[in-house]
Amino acid sequence: MHPVKTDTHVIELLNFVRDRIWTISGSVRNTATLLEVLVATKIALLAGLDPQAPDLPIAVWQI
Repeated sequence: MHPVKTDTHVIELLNFVRDRIWTISGSVRNTATLLEVLVATKIALLAGLDPQAPDLPIAVWQI
């Protein structure tokens, strides 16, 4: 294989992998955020707080 073609192919593969990693990391962040909201809501409900209260994060973390 010609070196230039090899280098181009490697760069294309690296770009593909980078894009996939960004996609996966975005999904992980979104999932973590969703889980954080679900846990905070469950804690609020168990503590007898209104999960729709505007100060929920403060109330939950003060428990």
